[in-house]
Amino acid sequence: MAPSSPPVSDQDSPALAAAAALWQAAGMPADALQHADLAGAGPVLPSSFDVATAAQASLGLAALAAAEIGHWRGGD
Repeated sequence: MAPSSPPVSDQDSPALAAAAALWQAAGMPADALQHADLAGAGPVLPSSFDVATAAQASLGLAALAAAEIGHWRGGD
């Protein structure tokens, strides 16, 4: 069994930083970012590119955008 990485807070998450930059560049409401939880770090697959951060940020933003659309349409 491979050793697990230490827990990473949201403040230290490179995926959350990337997601926040993209979210704000798209002109989306900054207060919605408080609902994003993208903790975790480290590559899942070996690559010369930071694929894990890009994948985590894009999936997280897709979910956050869907939740924001639901909120705009009158959902909770």
